[in-house]
Amino acid sequence: MAGNRLAALLLIPAVSLCAAPREGVLRVDLDGAVQRDFLGVNGVYHGFAFMPEQAARGMTEADRVREFDRVRRMGLHIARTWYRPDWAYGASFARPFDWESQKMRAFYQWLAAMKEAGVDVALQAAWWFPRDMHHGFDSPRPERDLPRYAEWVSESLHQLIEVRGFANIRYLVLFTEPTQSKAGPLPWGETLWQYCARTVKAVHHRLAADGRRQLVKLIAPNNGADARNLKEAVADLNGVIDIYSGHTYNKAGYEGWLSFSRGMSDVVAGTGKPLWLDEYGRSDEAYRATGDYGTHIAEIVAASMNAGHQTSMIWLLFDQLYVAPLDRAGPRDSFHDGVHRWGTCKWPGDTIAEPRLPYPSWYALSLLSRRLGGRAGTHTLKTEGGSGLAAAATRSGEDVSVLVINTAPERRRFRVALSAPLKRPMHRYLYDPVQIQPAEDARLIPRDRRIGKPGSGWKDELPGRGFAVY
Repeated sequence: MAGNRLAALLLIPAVSLCAAPREGVLRVDLDGAVQRDFLGVNGVYHGFAFMPEQAARGMTEADRVREFDRVRRMGLHIARTWYRPDWAYGASFARPFDWESQKMRAFYQWLAAMKEAGVDVALQAAWWFPRDMHHGFDSPRPERDLPRYAEWVSESLHQLIEVRGFANIRYLVLFTEPTQSKAGPLPWGETLWQYCARTVKAVHHRLAADGRRQLVKLIAPNNGADARNLKEAVADLNGVIDIYSGHTYNKAGYEGWLSFSRGMSDVVAGTGKPLWLDEYGRSDEAYRATGDYGTHIAEIVAASMNAGHQTSMIWLLFDQLYVAPLDRAGPRDSFHDGVHRWGTCKWPGDTIAEPRLPYPSWYALSLLSRRLGGRAGTHTLKTEGGSGLAAAATRSGEDVSVLVINTAPERRRFRVALSAPLKRPMHRYLYDPVQIQPAEDARLIPRDRRIGKPGSGWKDELPGRGFAVY
């Protein structure tokens, strides 16, 4: 890959090749917590591995083993997954529950794999709003639909958690862009937000009545378009939901994402409740296949952490073949015959070159997920960046991790200044977007430097658009 680095350098004006790299100072306050319950770097990852659509299109047991091995090695903390009424109801809400249907049994297998890997699950309470609230009926009738829908949610938690023991299901997401991507008709006289808030309350009250409200934390409103209706959620649902969430796409670099992320945090600050960046990414399919997209992911993660979010969830952890009715979707939104190519690893049955390989972004996301920690009282720390440099940091007891990103195209020198000395050695894990060479074994980035006496800081330099976790 040295030739690629040379080619990249030839694009830089000649004067920059002779000048010494610019030096900046990055500051980390080891006692200044931005978020005291950081849940790590996570992702949208659907429980599809054992579904019949996957098996019919070539998913093998070896493919599943490879997929789950990658999940374990990256240290994923939370997976947000698709979950819909048709898995237990079939064609209509009017039908009785079937908790031993083919798709429910396939989902149990995936949940078991996540439990074994130590991954918590954020369960999607249906997908399309308001269509899934009246599943199987042509038009909505709230007096019929909301009690039945809430019953399905409550009984789902009973079957999944209380009967089958999947206590790693800790979150319930309500819903998927409910007031941004309307699907199906609304009840007469109701706005999207009004009906959404009414439905969230119906779920809350049913779970409370059934003695199951404590099983999960409710997350809403899960809208994009610059986190639409987040203010309305604070005003109307603060006594009902536990965690606020929102997302957007295609912001420009670290500063663009930081501005957006802080804007969301400002909206919910008065509630004292956590906030998730529940999706993110870049809609440019060609760009997502480049090494630079890995650095862009690091910029988004750092911005989210510095804004005090409890977690960030990439869309999508892996490319995946969707279940019906999207198993043949495409070509819109990077769907290719049902395969959504938004992940950091390819789907092994895809009609794409070398489908068992990861993308370069896998090496970035897995580094962030594995080395920044999360859960167990992990704090995100106050940091201060420098010119062309961004930083974020975490602390869990005596364990400290510092993320440094070179947001500029040229090489940068810098000094990390800590508010107090560290006594334990630090190790560097470097992501260089030019040097990444994807391979089927998807090995995590190894440490390449030891800082034996970090004291109150250290000096280093990063390649253009590179980042490191110490």
